[in-house]
Parts: sequence; structure tokens; C-alpha cells
Amino acid sequence: MIALYPGAYKPPHRGHFEVVKRLLDGTHKGKVYGIEDYQDAGNKALSGEDSKVEKIDKVIIFIGGKERNGISAQDAKEVWDIYKKYLPNVEVVVGQMNPMMSAKDYAKANPNESFYAVTGVRGEEDFKDLKRITTFVNRPNVKGLAIGGPDAQRATNFRSALLSGNLDTVKDFFPEELNSKEINNIITMLKQHIISELMKQDLDGLFDSWFTEDVIKEGSSGTPLGNAMATKSSDRAKLVTLYNRIRNQIETPGVKVAFNQDHIKISLTNVATRSDYDFTPYMASILEYMIDEGMKITPLPEVKVKKDIKESSDFFGRTAYYDPNIKEVVLYTEGRHPKDVMRSFVHEMVHHMQNLEGRLGNIQTSDTNADDKLLEIEKEAYLTGNITFRNWEDSVKKKFNEDIDGKKAFARELQTNETVMAEGKYDSIVTYLTNKSIEGVKTALTKKINHYKEGHFGDPTSEKARVAMKKVVEESYPIMLVDIPNDIDKKFQKEIDLEFEYEMKAIFVKGSNSIMRDGGAYKGGFGKDDDWVEPKIELEFVLDPYNFPSDFQELSGQISDVLRHEIEHLTQAGGNERGKSFEKDSIFKGKFGTPEENRFRAMIAQGIIANGVSYLTLPSEIDANIQGLYLSAKKQKRPFKDVVDQYLFQFTEQFDEEGKPYLTKQDVIDVKKVWALRLPALGIKQKL
Repeated sequence: MIALYPGAYKPPHRGHFEVVKRLLDGTHKGKVYGIEDYQDAGNKALSGEDSKVEKIDKVIIFIGGKERNGISAQDAKEVWDIYKKYLPNVEVVVGQMNPMMSAKDYAKANPNESFYAVTGVRGEEDFKDLKRITTFVNRPNVKGLAIGGPDAQRATNFRSALLSGNLDTVKDFFPEELNSKEINNIITMLKQHIISELMKQDLDGLFDSWFTEDVIKEGSSGTPLGNAMATKSSDRAKLVTLYNRIRNQIETPGVKVAFNQDHIKISLTNVATRSDYDFTPYMASILEYMIDEGMKITPLPEVKVKKDIKESSDFFGRTAYYDPNIKEVVLYTEGRHPKDVMRSFVHEMVHHMQNLEGRLGNIQTSDTNADDKLLEIEKEAYLTGNITFRNWEDSVKKKFNEDIDGKKAFARELQTNETVMAEGKYDSIVTYLTNKSIEGVKTALTKKINHYKEGHFGDPTSEKARVAMKKVVEESYPIMLVDIPNDIDKKFQKEIDLEFEYEMKAIFVKGSNSIMRDGGAYKGGFGKDDDWVEPKIELEFVLDPYNFPSDFQELSGQISDVLRHEIEHLTQAGGNERGKSFEKDSIFKGKFGTPEENRFRAMIAQGIIANGVSYLTLPSEIDANIQGLYLSAKKQKRPFKDVVDQYLFQFTEQFDEEGKPYLTKQDVIDVKKVWALRLPALGIKQKL
């Protein structure tokens, strides 16, 4: 029996180590379970009650791909590689953003093996994590295994201890098997990365807590000092002591600590020489060229750009690679000419084609001298890749020469992100859930569930009535509940790579004579203490029962629109994140789900920032709106432009409490211009 142990592991600590150790020596007292008895399993695991469990011969650890607090998946792997020297038969795998999906894919690829999917529980608050067994609902060779224990360590506390400088405190988070050298190596590595991340966020705020007030505010009454004052000898001695302490704890090739007589300067090395070149417009253009040339590259791979000082300083370091298991291209850009990076990109796209054609096979080496098949594969990638890149380059130059304004037009056309999406990926699950939702509406209509008499809310077109109806629908019980992937049809379980709960709520207000809709995506994922929060999508509708059955077609399109919209949000951040980003020069530096974006959204909700254009041109909302409306247009067999116009212009006829429209006609024009620039990046060849 093999145990699958997925988690974020940012960073791995003694609690994780002990779980693996107990799994392998048979002292874990785990409880085998399924989704129907997960709570009972959690209680029995915490109580230490013995149960019948097959002997576990191997543990495979799947690390989530997302970076957290400066700790990357590779950092976590390096820690596990040290731990596993004291653990027999352990394999460590850096997986997808969601490590549960990596474990699921592994089980699917090995149907003749039997597995336990392991989840650790520290208390009742962790029982919800056991529900993740639904990830393996279509994998009969996987059973859940709940492991309890008294060790209530949390990753947040570990990270705080690393920054504290108190070695005795930090040592409590490491397995007792490790020696001092190993502990110090891990502390140095993790601390550097945590500090580097915090320095980016708030350099001054981080180190203020490391200096006593009399050192950094000497002689100051709050008035800025024009000239530097001489430092007292007693304070200089403190500063020297502090300098030596900081240097010993955090100075590495990536962090420089300098003593400048009256202050200490801490900086990241190589920052000034790093390139922030935007490769993504050229990636999109190359992909479009390859598709136009009939090259079979769809479904497109994930594309990630990394700036790795270690790889760039190593003559034999990697410049790029393609992972056929998760269909991912990774480009290393530090110190390289942009043209060389794009040449590597085309090379790896040829490997992607080979993978889609089933020609990569089970190659066990990266040495072309040791495998003739690999040699032929690489020859093809170099030859085809270089010729394709040259032909693309020539076509771009020709386009520039033919059009005097070509550069501006081309730049607008090429705006894209690091992950170029293939359209239609989630059409099947949206269709499935839309049909289920329509069934729920039909049942509610027949049984008169959540029905309200005409005039119950006053004038249904007034803002007061709309607010009242929204509140009622929010508090109503769902007419449809679906757990993805546990409750969906078997044929979709093989296609879907998402995990979320779905709720459809609706109230029926006679005489409202419209379809009022709203939706929300709760992104979930691993929390700060590696606890799992289930992602969720909620749809809310206010419907007029007098308008059915004629409104079913319109309602179906709107459900599909909102569903696809919210699915896009799920993939931007959280438990279903797919590593997407926006134009790097855009608001929030092109990243989705950042604290800055959340604060911005809160200010819109509180009325501090005007709604309307500000909301509709948020990067995350641009992508979500486009994807939702595009799918709606396809389902209704209507021009995309018409569907967008219908959606946006409705807000010119809806008014706030001051009587102002949510959007003016000029606002609609402005929003459409912004959205139009984004279409090529999403693989949507439409005009607005």
C-alpha cells in the first residue's frame, strides 16, 4: 500500500515529519474513511482508536506549487529532501498549484496500485479537510486515511519562529533526528526567502522590530533631522552587536548586510540587474502563428517565467524545460536576451506538440548520449523550433514594414498574460451545472418554493426593492446543491480539474418582470496554517414566475454566463489557482487575488471608490466577464458583441440611490475598449 500525502508545506515542519514517520512504522492509528463518514473518522483518529489499516510501504509527498511568504515549492522540497534521509522509502514530488490534483493524477496514472490519501487532523476544526477525499471520487484505487495526533504545530508559527532569531524556539519545529548543521542550513535558506518576500512588501516595517527605539530614534523628538548626528559609543556598540547578529542569521548570496557606521543597510543582491522584460506579448504572437501554420499545439500548456539567479550563474544551468505530466513550459530569463528566451519558448512548444502526439514516451534521462530516442526528439525540437522562430520573426518584421502604425496596432493585439488560455475548457461542466440549475428552477416553480406575491417588495424596479430582494435571496435555502467533483456525472469527472461546492439560490417575485442575478466565488485553498478551505460558487436569482416557461432560454444563458464568470475567478487564486496573471504594468502588477485588490474591492463595496467602470475594469473582472459572456454568446448562437452590449447597456438604465446610472453610454464605450484589448490573450478572436 502506498500513502499519498499532499499539502502546501510552506514550510514542512516536525508535525509533517511525524505523520510520515508514523505511517511508515505502523504507529499512526489512522482511520480509513470515505466522504460519508469523514466526521466519524476524524473523531476516531483524534481518540487514537485502533482500526484495521493495511501496511504502508511507501509515502509520496505532493507539494503545492504556489509560493507562500517567500517559500517556494522548491524550497519545501529541499527541506523534505533533508527530512527523508531519516525516513525510509519516501518520494517527494513538486506538483500543481493544488497538490490534491497532483495526487489524483498520480493515482489515475497507476490504476493497478492501491493508495491511501492521507489527511492530518489536529482538532475538530480540521475535519473539513477530510472532505478533500472527494477529489478521488472517480479513483476506486484510493481510500481516505485520517491521521490524528497531539502535535498541533502550524506553519504560521514556524515562519514566525524563523524570524524571531531564537534558536531554542525554532528547534522545536524541527524533527529531533536532525543535526545542528542541517537545522542551520534550513533556517538560513527559509529565513532568506521569507525576509526577501517581506522586504518587497514593507522593508522598513520588517526591520523596525529588530532595532530598539533608543538605537534608531536617538536624539529625535519627532522633528526630522537635517544632518546626521554623531552616534554615541554605547549605541555604536549595540549597533555592532546587532549587525553581527543579523549578518550571521540572514546574510547569504541573496541578502547583503552592510555596517555603515551609524546604521545597518540590508539589501537583496542582484535586484538591480534583474530584467522585468515583458515576454508575454511575444508568446501570444508566437502561439497564434503556430496555430495559423497548422501546428497542433492545443490544448495549450501552462507557461511560467522564472528569474532564477542560481540557474543563471551556473554555466550548465537550465534555460527552459517542458513537463509532459502537467503540460507546463518553464522559462528561465535571468541574464538572457529576450530573443533567446523566446527561441527557448518555441523549442519547448515543439516538445509540447510531441507530447500531445504521444511521442515523448517514458524517457528516463536528459542525456542525449544515453538515449537515441531522446536524441531524435531533441533534434526535431531544435530544427523545427529554430525554423519556426525565424519564420515568425520574419513575418512580424514584414507586418511592421507594411503598416506605418503597425507597432502600435501590434502591441495592442499582443497584450497577453503568462498563461494563455484555450477557450472552451470548462464548457462541459458549465453546461452540466446549468442544466441541473434549470431542473432546480422547474421544481421550485412546480412546488411554489420561495414564491412572493405581487407588490410584496413594493415597486420591483426601485433600488429599495432590489436591495430588499437581494437580501431575501441571500438568506434563502439553495434550490440546487452540487459538490464538484463528487456529485457530477462520471463522464465529466475525467474532464474536470476543479474542486468546489456549487449552490443555486432563487426567489420568485410575481410581477417583477425581469431576471435579477448575482454570483460569488469563494476561492478557498490552503490557509495560512495549511488547513483546507473548500472553494465555493454561489448563484442568486430573482425571477418572475409569470414569465415562465418563456424565460427559460434567457435564464439558461444567464446561468451559464455567471457560472463561467465565477469559475474564472476560482482559477485566478485559491484552491483551484492555475498560475494566471494579467499585463504586468496593470493595476496590482497583473496579479490576481492580492491583498491590494481585496482592499480595492472593499472600498468599492463601501462606496469610497465609485462602482461601475472601476469594478468592470479590474483585471480579474475583465477576464471573468469576457469568459462568461463569450460562453453565453456561444450557447445562444448570438454575436459576442451583441451579448456584451446587452450586458453593459443594461446598467445605463439602472440607477443608484442618488438617481445616477451605474454606467453612462461613454462608460460602456470605455469599458469595451479595455475589454477588446484583452481578447487576444484569452484566445478569443472576436471584435467589440
